[in-house]
Amino acid sequence: MKKSIMDFIDKYHWLALYGLFGIGTLLTNIYSYAFCARFLNLSTAKSNVVAWTLSLIFSYITNRKWVFESNKSGLWEICKECVSFVSCRIMTGAIDIFLMVVLVDGLHFYDMNVKILTNFIVIIVNLVTCKNIIFKDNIEDKVEEVELADEYVN
Repeated sequence: MKKSIMDFIDKYHWLALYGLFGIGTLLTNIYSYAFCARFLNLSTAKSNVVAWTLSLIFSYITNRKWVFESNKSGLWEICKECVSFVSCRIMTGAIDIFLMVVLVDGLHFYDMNVKILTNFIVIIVNLVTCKNIIFKDNIEDKVEEVELADEYVN
């Protein structure tokens, strides 16, 4: 029983880290949006673009380094990974901005409630793209390491 729990933790620790840093990304996004909208009096769309940009930078650094432990090296490989990351995030950023503008400016819902809702949608889509597209090789390597270690022990 203890061994299977440790195997589970070894195999999926990245998911706990994704959640932890996802909260950091969420807070970066929400607070920077609120700052731009409330204190700088920027429009919903402009505030959202600033918030998206700041959370994009935060999430790339944390996902690359700690969550998926990217082993890409060299300028070309890192640039390809970064472009892939940004491309996927542009898609979810567009979803976020679209929903914010429609629900806040169009339907007059309270912006902070919508911001929280859109962030949860974006987090789920981002997890799927990170795991299956951007950092796919890193996740597969981690799973193989755990399976090989398990075979060695048995």
